[in-house]
Amino acid sequence: KLYPHVYLVTTGDSRVAQVGRKYEYTRWINLVDTGLTFRQAYLLTSIYDCFVSSDTGVMVFAQGYEKTPKILLNTIIYNHYCFPETVVLQSDAPCSPCYNTINDCPNKDEDNPWTACMGGIAPEFVIAEIEKVILQRSN
Repeated sequence: KLYPHVYLVTTGDSRVAQVGRKYEYTRWINLVDTGLTFRQAYLLTSIYDCFVSSDTGVMVFAQGYEKTPKILLNTIIYNHYCFPETVVLQSDAPCSPCYNTINDCPNKDEDNPWTACMGGIAPEFVIAEIEKVILQRSN
């Protein structure tokens, strides 16, 4: 509602299928389960005003687009090679970084489909970083 020109675009597997439904006023384009290939998902990052992702292959390849601001939700690795336009948000979960793959998280609970470290990144921090990008782009 605050940013009428901002849209949320979701790609990935079924775990992110409902992310856009969380907030009533979200303008949402859901590309989950549309048959989008890795290459297409990567190429889409070139036109985003801001790309937010966890430690994924798409995030690694998106580093090639220096004009696309990126927010890395750093969860399962300690260090990531990123260019200056990438903001790295490290989880404050006590087990992060763990170096485990996403599906092997021993601290995942029944109420949260995400790894414990992903739950350790408060949505308010992500939204604040997105707002910084929006303000920088509008100036």
